[in-house]
Amino acid sequence: MSSHPRQRNYFPADAVEFAEFASTAPPFIKPVRRSGRKLQGLKYERKAHDYLEARYGSLFLRGPWLRFRLAGDPRLQWCQPDGIYFDLPRGQITIVEIKYNHTADAWFQLTSLYLPVLLRLFPEELWKFACIEMVKWYDCATTVPKPVKLRPSVCAARPGEFGVYIWRPGDD
Repeated sequence: MSSHPRQRNYFPADAVEFAEFASTAPPFIKPVRRSGRKLQGLKYERKAHDYLEARYGSLFLRGPWLRFRLAGDPRLQWCQPDGIYFDLPRGQITIVEIKYNHTADAWFQLTSLYLPVLLRLFPEELWKFACIEMVKWYDCATTVPKPVKLRPSVCAARPGEFGVYIWRPGDD
């Protein structure tokens, strides 16, 4: 069983035995109209994606769907990191989670779900991994299990730390 508490939107991916990129979204994803704070967050996420694609080009993969299976569980699971940045010269993959406000959920999603799945896809012997949360608003009173390192960009994320990149549209 998992060594991490269950978060609101997912179960941790302990002991991933199979993972692959999916060519389409899972069949259970249906379009939903958002309003208020959810819509505000989705608009920020869209702008952040556009910015990252413009800045990093084909080295940034926007919201890929991943399928995976856990050891001892025949069911196929799905997850979707907000983005993956490939720093080829450094041999580093940076997993990006975009949030309007800094949240503890981002740390859990990055380290307990997306990282184990991507480690199955890209062997740790060949790649280094970094995790970064990209936010419009950062509140240092929001705690996460590991110290936060503020970074000036997504490509400044470092392995073994939890990076936060504060980005506001129009600042660049």
